[in-house]
Amino acid sequence: MSVIRRLASLAAVAAVVASPFSGGAPSGGATDVNPLALSFVSASRGYALGEVACGTGSWCATLSRTGDAGRTWTTARLPAGVGRLPGPAPFPGVGVLGVAFADPRDGWVYGWAPAATRAGGAAGLWSTHDGGRTWHRVDLAAIGVRTPVLALAAAHDRAYLIGGRLDQRYGLWTTPAGDDAWRRVPGVTWLPPAGGAQVTGAIVLRGRVGWALVGNDRGVTGASRLLAAGRWVPWGAPCAAVGDSYVVPTALSARALEVVCSIGGFGGYSAHAPPGARLGDPWLYASTDGGARFVPVRRLGLAPPTLLGSVSPVLLTRTTVVVVSESGNAVALRESRDGGARFAVVYRVGRDAAIGAVDVASARVAVAIVQSGRGAYLVRSADGGRTWSRSSL
Repeated sequence: MSVIRRLASLAAVAAVVASPFSGGAPSGGATDVNPLALSFVSASRGYALGEVACGTGSWCATLSRTGDAGRTWTTARLPAGVGRLPGPAPFPGVGVLGVAFADPRDGWVYGWAPAATRAGGAAGLWSTHDGGRTWHRVDLAAIGVRTPVLALAAAHDRAYLIGGRLDQRYGLWTTPAGDDAWRRVPGVTWLPPAGGAQVTGAIVLRGRVGWALVGNDRGVTGASRLLAAGRWVPWGAPCAAVGDSYVVPTALSARALEVVCSIGGFGGYSAHAPPGARLGDPWLYASTDGGARFVPVRRLGLAPPTLLGSVSPVLLTRTTVVVVSESGNAVALRESRDGGARFAVVYRVGRDAAIGAVDVASARVAVAIVQSGRGAYLVRSADGGRTWSRSSL
């Protein structure tokens, strides 16, 4: 992708050149890196943001890159101001740093950076347009973002982020991927959740189209979709008709999407449940018109999740479904080769653990972050989700 010429409006962005561990290098030969976020730009090339102990009670951020689909990783350069963290990052949560690359040259690190404030940190956004050799801090306040960035994604030479505004509402911002000319997307305003867990957001892009939403464990409070013509329009949450559970769609193509809805959602109510469905049942829903309408496909062959459990899609093709399933505090990756009728465990995480960020690099390669009380690590599949093995940064 050609890098778009920077505009004069970048006066609000301060250029810095960073060391691999700006803010503190790992001490004592520490090598155990807890991964926090993933971003793949092709089937083989990707980036991982992590944290490592760098002194007594101190933590430093790391950035790693892979060119062989996650088999091996090497240290990359981080922006200044990100290196030292106020403590081990929560998982999941707003305090976790995120990373997103559009291509090997253009990328962003975002999240919560240490600062002398009552909260101990402040929202931050940094960009690189030369493959990480130099990084620039973007002034979020100058573009109207008053909260940490909830999500950032890029495709087809454009990047989008979700951020909070002064009026306690959330919106979308966009920029050419090779630039930092962020501007608000007009007409996109979402309300925050009224209660429940911390608000979260997601952006899914597929070529020139996309989908974005905010919400929490009680459901989706705002959603929009990007049409091929470049306009964002209001979008009905995929599971709204059956209880409004918060789900992020998997895009098989620009028109084919799939989600897993929990019948009844948080409130245990469904106005339009499929025939024979029971509250709590996990159902596969599909769209063939770009997300305008979702229809039930089948009940997944899994036990209903516990109240605090989840069933979420990780890697979907038209015949293969890989999900994160939590039931009775036992977490596992489960795979189906018949569209979700029957499942087999392909990677067992165990109790008191979580499977967080998952990045699907291709139809065959996927990498996931597993978090437990003893730290975090990566698991990787190179055969379309059939087998998974542990990997290290």
